Amino acid sequence: MPSRLRVAAIDFLNPAPLMWDFDHPPRTSMEVHSLITGSRLIDPPWPEDAWETASRATAAGTGHLFDPWVLGAPVMLEFMNEP
Repeated sequence: MPSRLRVAAIDFLNPAPLMWDFDHPPRTSMEVHSLITGSRLIDPPWPEDAWETASRATAAGTGHLFDPWVLGAPVMLEFMNEP
């Protein structure tokens, strides 16, 4: 008997169709969301320029490229704790 894997997923929507972001257009977020039953598509909790700001901080040695991701932790924890 085949079993089904149940997955809880949050997909953060890329806020704007940025011309330079060829890897993460909004359509990709929407398509991933449509493929995962029960997923939630939400606006990201970080500012729109988070990647650029983190890139500058990384280059200056004052931060890490993925520092803005910690802003997603409360959203992810809340989602994981839902019944």
